[in-house]
Amino acid sequence: MGHSTMTPSQQAKEAGLKNLLQVQQLTGQSAQTLINWNRDKPELFKIVIIGCAASLQTYQIKELKK
Repeated sequence: MGHSTMTPSQQAKEAGLKNLLQVQQLTGQSAQTLINWNRDKPELFKIVIIGCAASLQTYQIKELKK
């Protein structure tokens, strides 16, 4: 299944995020902006999702080391 057929929320979940709301919280962008990016700038959206997933993993690793 290609990313173009997946919803923004499905792509977020595939990357290990909870949902699109979590992406909104991490980026400060509205759901509509993220949906627009997915439609109009799919490469940008992909990088945003990857960045959110990576920042979350980094945070979780730091929490575990405390």
